[in-house]
Amino acid sequence: MNFLKWAGVAFVSCTMVSAPAFADKPNKGDKDKGNPNVDCPAGSELISKFNWGSGYEFEKPSGNESIVTIAAGASAAQADWTTTGTVTYVVLKGATVTYTYGDGTGTNSGSVSKLDLPLNGGGNHPDISNVKFCGTTDPLAGGDAGDAGDAGDAGDAGDAGDAGDAGDAGDAGDAGDAGDAGDAGDAGDAGDAGDAGDAGDAGDAGDAGDTGSGSNGGGNPNISCPEGSSLLSKFNWESSYVFEKPEGNASIVSAEGDAEAGSWTSTNTINYVILKGATVTYTYDLGAGATSGEFDKNDLPLNNGGKHPDISNIQFCGSEVAVEPEVVEPVVCQIDVYGVHDESLNDTVFFKIDINGELVQLEETHDNHDIEALDLDWETNELYAASGDDPTHGNLEGQVYRVNKETGAITALPNQTGFAEVSSLAFRPTDNSLWAWADGEGLIQVDKTTGIGTSVFVTPQKIEGITWSLDGTILYGSEESNLWSYTPATGEVALLCDNLPGSVEALETMPSGDLLFAAHGSRTVLEAAVFDVESCSVIAGAAYVDTPYTDVEGIAVTECK
Repeated sequence: MNFLKWAGVAFVSCTMVSAPAFADKPNKGDKDKGNPNVDCPAGSELISKFNWGSGYEFEKPSGNESIVTIAAGASAAQADWTTTGTVTYVVLKGATVTYTYGDGTGTNSGSVSKLDLPLNGGGNHPDISNVKFCGTTDPLAGGDAGDAGDAGDAGDAGDAGDAGDAGDAGDAGDAGDAGDAGDAGDAGDAGDAGDAGDAGDAGDAGDAGDTGSGSNGGGNPNISCPEGSSLLSKFNWESSYVFEKPEGNASIVSAEGDAEAGSWTSTNTINYVILKGATVTYTYDLGAGATSGEFDKNDLPLNNGGKHPDISNIQFCGSEVAVEPEVVEPVVCQIDVYGVHDESLNDTVFFKIDINGELVQLEETHDNHDIEALDLDWETNELYAASGDDPTHGNLEGQVYRVNKETGAITALPNQTGFAEVSSLAFRPTDNSLWAWADGEGLIQVDKTTGIGTSVFVTPQKIEGITWSLDGTILYGSEESNLWSYTPATGEVALLCDNLPGSVEALETMPSGDLLFAAHGSRTVLEAAVFDVESCSVIAGAAYVDTPYTDVEGIAVTECK
C-alpha cells in the first residue's frame, strides 16, 4: 500500500406640542420642499440663524448674537423664542423640508415645532435642523448674500448632515441604512448650485431609509420580503454590489451593474426583488419566479428634489433555501518521510521513504552517537538530528547535528545544547524556530546557528516525541501510550489521549494536521500510522511499511509535493 496516500486524509470529524407663534400661523409656502435652503421672504432680511446640535447654536450674521434668544428647554422637536427687535418671518427647516411662519406683520416672541414641517417619506415629521429669524431691518450688511448661498448656505450643506435628523424621522427603520445618504447629492440637484452642495438629500438619505413596502415605497425603511417568501440574498452598493447576508448564501445570487441600473442571475427561483434608494423602495413582483432579471433606479419614486435616487441596496426574495454544508474534499498530498533508527549505541542509521513508498537507507551509519531525535526545517529544507546521553568514543551528548539528506552524513553545530539528553526535536511552523525535549529537564529552544539550548518549561516528565500543531499554538508530546499537549500562551499542560497504539517514540505533524507516529516494539515493521487528535483514534487506512528497523527514534516529513 502506498505509504503516502493517508497523508492527505481530511476530517470534518410622543407627546405632541403646539406652536403658539403667530397665532393664526399664516405661512409662505407651507411645503417648501424644492430648495432645502429657503431664504427670508421678500422685504425681510436675515436677523439670526440657529442650528440644532445638542442645543440651538447661533450661526450668523456675525454681530447679531444677542438679538434673538431661544429659551431653555428647547429641543429638536420644539423651541420658544424671544427677540429684542421685530421678527416678521421664521423659517423652520428639518432634513429636506421647510415651513415658514409669519405674514410680515411682525412679533417679538413665539414658538416653533417640528409638527409644522411636512411629513417625510416615512410618514413622520423630521426633527428641526435649523431656524432662521427674518425682520425688516438689516442688522448685518450682506448677510443675505451668504445666505443666498453660497458660502453661508454652504454651511447648510452641513445641514445635509442634519440628514441624520432625517434618519431620526426614519426611526421606524434601519438607522444604519442612513449611510445611503450618499444619494442625497441627487436631491441636492434640485436646488441652486450652492444649495446643491447642501447635499440636501444627503439629509434625505440620512432619512435612512424610510423605505416603504409596495411599489412606490415610503413606509418602513427596512421592508421585509413579502409574505410567503424569505430573504435569499441582500447586496449593498459600494463601488460594486457587495453581498451582505444571509450567511452561507453568498453564491446564490450574482448582481452586476452600477448605482443606476444592473442585472442579476440566481441559482434559485426569485419571486420578488426589492430595490432601495435613499428613503424609497420599489418591489418587482416576478410572479411564479425567475432566475435572472434587471433593475433600474428609474423605477424608484422621485425624491424631494424631483430625482430618482441612486440604488443603495437590493434584496432578493424566494422560497426557503436549505443551505447545504460545504463539503471539504480530501487533499491529495504526497510527501517524503525521513526516519532515524538507533536500537543500540552502535547502529544509528538514517532512512527515507519516498512518495512511491520505496524505502531507502542513507549511506552512512554512525556508531557510538546515540541519535535519538530528528526533524525537518520546512523553511530551509534542512534535516536536523540530536543525540541522547549515551554516546561513546568522544562523541557528545545533547548535541544537535545537520544531516545530509542524500548521504546521511552529519555535521555538528558549534556547541552542545547544554542539556544531557535530547530525546526529540520539533520545528515550530510559525517562525521555524527549533525546539527540543531534554529528558528530566523539560522543554528547551535551540539556536540553529550556535546549537545552544535555552530552558523554556522545566519538568521531569519523560517525553519521547514532540511536534507542533500546524498553527504553532500547541506542542504535542508522546510518552508511552499517552498524548500530552502544552500551550505556551497559557502554560497549560493537558493529557489529551491515553490510547496511542504502543509505546510511541517518534511523533510528527502531517500537512493535514493529523499526527504521524512510530511505535516501538515491532521486530519487523515500522508501525507508522496517522492519529486523529480530536477523536483519539487511529485513522483507518494507516500504512504499515516493511523495514529492517526495530527502534525508530524520530521521524520527519516534507511539505506536500
